[in-house]
Amino acid sequence: MNLTSKYIIRTVLIISSLLLITTVIIKTFFGEKIENTVINQINNQLNSELSLKEIDFSLLTQFPYASVDIDDLFVVEKEGFNNDTLIYSKKTYVKLSIYDLIFNEIDIKQITISEAKINIKYNYKGSPNFTIIKTNQHANNKLNIDKILIEKSNLQYITNEISAKLYTKKTLIKPLKNEFLVDANIFSKKFIVNKINYIENKHVDINTPIYIKEDSIIFQKPSEINIEGVLIKPFGKITNNNYIDINFSCESQKIEDIIKHTPKHLKAIYTRFDANGLLSCNGNIKGYTNKIRNPKLNVTYSVKKGSLQIKESLFNLQEISLSGNISNGNDNNFFTTEINANQFNAQTKNGTINGQFKLSNLNNYYLNTTFNSTWDIKEINKYFKSFQLPELNGKIIVETKYIGHISFDNSFATKFIRGDHLSKSKFENVTFQYNNLNYNIKEIECLFNNKIIDIYKSDLTIADSDLRFKGKIVNLIDNLITKKDSIIINGDLESTYIKLDELIYANESKNNTANTSDWIDLKLNSNISNLSYNQFIASNIRGKINYKNLTLTGKSVAFNSLNGNVISDFKFYKSKNNSYKLFTQTDLEKLNIRNTFMTFNNFNQDFITSEHIKGEASAQIQMQASWDDKFNFIAKDLSLKSYLIIEKGELIRFKPLENLSNFVSIEDLKEVRFSTLENTIEIDDNIVKIPNMEIKSSALSVFISGTHTFAQKIDYRIKLLLSEIISTKFRKKNTQIQETEFGEIQKESKIFNTIYFKMTGDADDPYVSFDGLRFKEDIKKSIKKEQETITNIIKEDILKNKEKENVEKGHDITIEWDDKK
Repeated sequence: MNLTSKYIIRTVLIISSLLLITTVIIKTFFGEKIENTVINQINNQLNSELSLKEIDFSLLTQFPYASVDIDDLFVVEKEGFNNDTLIYSKKTYVKLSIYDLIFNEIDIKQITISEAKINIKYNYKGSPNFTIIKTNQHANNKLNIDKILIEKSNLQYITNEISAKLYTKKTLIKPLKNEFLVDANIFSKKFIVNKINYIENKHVDINTPIYIKEDSIIFQKPSEINIEGVLIKPFGKITNNNYIDINFSCESQKIEDIIKHTPKHLKAIYTRFDANGLLSCNGNIKGYTNKIRNPKLNVTYSVKKGSLQIKESLFNLQEISLSGNISNGNDNNFFTTEINANQFNAQTKNGTINGQFKLSNLNNYYLNTTFNSTWDIKEINKYFKSFQLPELNGKIIVETKYIGHISFDNSFATKFIRGDHLSKSKFENVTFQYNNLNYNIKEIECLFNNKIIDIYKSDLTIADSDLRFKGKIVNLIDNLITKKDSIIINGDLESTYIKLDELIYANESKNNTANTSDWIDLKLNSNISNLSYNQFIASNIRGKINYKNLTLTGKSVAFNSLNGNVISDFKFYKSKNNSYKLFTQTDLEKLNIRNTFMTFNNFNQDFITSEHIKGEASAQIQMQASWDDKFNFIAKDLSLKSYLIIEKGELIRFKPLENLSNFVSIEDLKEVRFSTLENTIEIDDNIVKIPNMEIKSSALSVFISGTHTFAQKIDYRIKLLLSEIISTKFRKKNTQIQETEFGEIQKESKIFNTIYFKMTGDADDPYVSFDGLRFKEDIKKSIKKEQETITNIIKEDILKNKEKENVEKGHDITIEWDDKK
């Protein structure tokens, strides 16, 4: 050990010995006096009762200061209360300067109160129980206290409006002129104002100069209150225990911490969403606070690096920045509260929002906003849980003005559609799947005006079909969400190609084909270049198509198909008994008959097929047809009247003509060509009725009339007129015919060129026979006709008295809607 170390140790031992000796001397000779002096000095300052259990003077417990240690110190509250305890301290330390003691002065450097219970009360008049220090003391008699330290103690604070229970870990109070400097680390078990607990089970650090009077607390600058990481800088005053005039500010405080420490009665504001960011604000709270009144609140604020997520709908915004002001309005409550954002910017997942808004009525949120935004449509799809489209992608650009209620729960969509909103929107490259079809919206430009969508530009495809629509759509969003109001569509539809069967089949319900909902009200002016339905193909479709109350109607719908032209009025609807009805009046012009039979699968019959017939058909058709709820055709309800003209026709191996081969053996009957066939055909009660119909050909003329049932039972009357050329062949091949009841066929006689047959029975195997009765009747008619001819010749040539001929006016086919069936 070197000399220096020995010197230091020796010095320390000497000083320690001196201190020990000094302590023993002071404690022995002056301890009791000092103890009594301190207690007397404190008592002289109080106008309240003070008691203690034990007192001890020490130079070691608070070294380098001397100390008077007191056990179980009691101080009674001010007179006029219930003489309850104001302060109880298990351990109290009065720190004194040794230097002052040497010169016989008592100057308290610090009073430490440990493991104490402190009760502060105000009576109904606002008078406190802690004003126990005498105010009329001479300055020389006053006890100077530099600091008061309260450790591990419980504080109860009670007024007419406030009830607080606090636990102070370490609170330092420094008395100054007319004020106290408070540095506190406390734990608030409860801090109730007007029965509302504002600070419950929170750690609070207070570092602020406070001026305390009997009924007032004044916060002076600079001041800080830290509630578990939330730092607030208040200054102002609380007077009469219920009048507040406090200014406050904060800088870059985490919003999630503010929400976490929000009083329970206010947490309902945040239950539907999570928010974060850095909040800076300046505000003022001013006014009375009691059971029926709230003070006035005004705050200016700004938020940076914010985020917001709605829990129910997963609505998410990032990089939020906004600034504005908050006021609780004229009535100082939630109903009149307004949150204004003068500038708002945020990012969605793949888009942006900017604009401004005002949120009012925190009991039932009411929003007034103007936004410009860009959205990933997949993100919006998540917000409408009641109706979501699979595989939804695309982009929406929106300019929005909205006024109305909103919420942050499942009622968001319902409240939104009830609001007043005007949005100019542009959809780009939107794709999704619906009812097993792929939708591709290349572009839609439209204006959302409440329930009306005004579409002024659109281009979309549905599977293989393309559509371009201009017009108005009403109640679209409402219907998707609430399924109540019908969607109203009114406008012009253009298309290059529509595959109708693909659209219809995809929308058929597998489990409930009969339950068709009344969800659309449609009025369209159509301009469709090409349309297909199974094997049917139409082009250049023009006309008005309406759909309402489960009824589809068409007016003057014209198109080209089957190498001809069609124009039609129709009505198709669902009746009360859940069957489907069709009424139509259609004009056909020069349709290719063979292609027609092939396209419509020979109309589900094989009596006459596309192999048997050729030609061009023109017709006026009036038809009524029915299908059941499974869309099966109801044959008995079919009613049809058709004025039919077939030109350039040909019957090829047509069974009714082939069946005549037993009587007329001629090759020309196998392929009968004719220039024109004209007749009116009716269908009713499962029976096809064919009036007299003449088939003129170069080989022969055939007259057919009769009936043909849907059960393939026939009853035809057939008349053949053979030309002179064919007559020779006929007699050569059918020598037996010359000996029949018709007699010998004469070249010069037109009467004997007529042969009558009956064809009855099953269409697949009919019974064919001569019709003698008609033959005799025809002779009578011919004789009568000859007489009329001679008479007319006499009138015209001899009497010069020619009558005007009656000119057939044609066939009028009118349509009558019979909705009763």
